[in-house]
Amino acid sequence: MFESSLGIGGPSAVAAAPLAEAPTRPRSPETETLRELLDELRSFQPRTGVREPSVVHREGADQIEQLRLLESIRAAAAAAQMRVALAFARDEGERQLRSGVRAERVGQGIPEQIALARRESPARARNWLSAARGLICDLPQTYAALADGSLSETRACLVARETTHLAKPERVAVDALLAPRVTELGDRQLVAETRTLVYRQDPAGFVARQAAAEADRCVSIRPAPDAMVRLSALLPLKSGWRPTRRSPRPPTPPGARVIPAAAGR
Repeated sequence: MFESSLGIGGPSAVAAAPLAEAPTRPRSPETETLRELLDELRSFQPRTGVREPSVVHREGADQIEQLRLLESIRAAAAAAQMRVALAFARDEGERQLRSGVRAERVGQGIPEQIALARRESPARARNWLSAARGLICDLPQTYAALADGSLSETRACLVARETTHLAKPERVAVDALLAPRVTELGDRQLVAETRTLVYRQDPAGFVARQAAAEADRCVSIRPAPDAMVRLSALLPLKSGWRPTRRSPRPPTPPGARVIPAAAGR
């Protein structure tokens, strides 16, 4: 009797009982806007197969413009993602406080949830969240270049990484000095320029950061394709450069390919 009343008394009862649909959670207008944008991008198809010489040049230029716009969209999306992540971190921290979580434990679990959304490891998400906070709070002009699509996320995060040990006033000053050229420099040039400005703002802190980095020296081994491994060492410059200058070259195994040292620099 009890089983029949629940609709699990037999095969016929199971077949007759309709499955209840999971309640749908209402979405915000912002979420709907992003879903519509994603649908538009998913359906986007470039024009191909144009053969007329007079049209080929125009279509080629238009395709390059599409590539540039898509790159700007990617950068602007990264900036928007940073804003959403910081809003989530702030709101989730407040929810934890209201629910009685001890102050020293507030914030736990936030990087893990962001990592799931970004499909990456919690460690990477934690570093990315720190860079996002630095860009939005302390590096407004670099973040503005990212948000308008003229600076890539990778280069914006390089600026955040190189200025992470500075206090906010010095970080803002570096950001203002770097702003006129931030979109014109390549990765290495951007890092070198940022480090120069950082040193001018805080010479002692710059030297102390390099000294502290020596504590992170290590040797690691990672798997590589085709049953190979990759052996790498993170060493201070004075220690890592000396062995490569003085070590004799080992004999080359038969069939191995010798790559000049300059090719890897």
